[in-house]
Amino acid sequence: MSSESAKDDVEEKPKDAPKSKEAAKAAAAASRITDFYHENEADTRKAAAAVASLSTANIQQVEQLYEGDIPEASIQCIMDECDMAKDQAEKWLRRHGGDLSTGLRDFIHQ
Repeated sequence: MSSESAKDDVEEKPKDAPKSKEAAKAAAAASRITDFYHENEADTRKAAAAVASLSTANIQQVEQLYEGDIPEASIQCIMDECDMAKDQAEKWLRRHGGDLSTGLRDFIHQ
């Protein structure tokens, strides 16, 4: 084979050549796909930020537990009625402001 015939087999199209209708449609479809990807990526970042803020809110809520004294009788009542261990019963009462009736009511309605 001559070098000219090899060049004829591998013809390069100029980059500025006009695109066919199918190529234009394919390019438009590819553009829509990348736009969709970037929109979803932004939504994913927003969702991650929302989850992080909820986690922070839950941590702050736990830190705001009732800090006063809780009567031993209230802890015992929660242990007996709700079938909880002592540390669970005390934490349950702290979540409910140390109030036995609120703690029991919330346990019943959960």
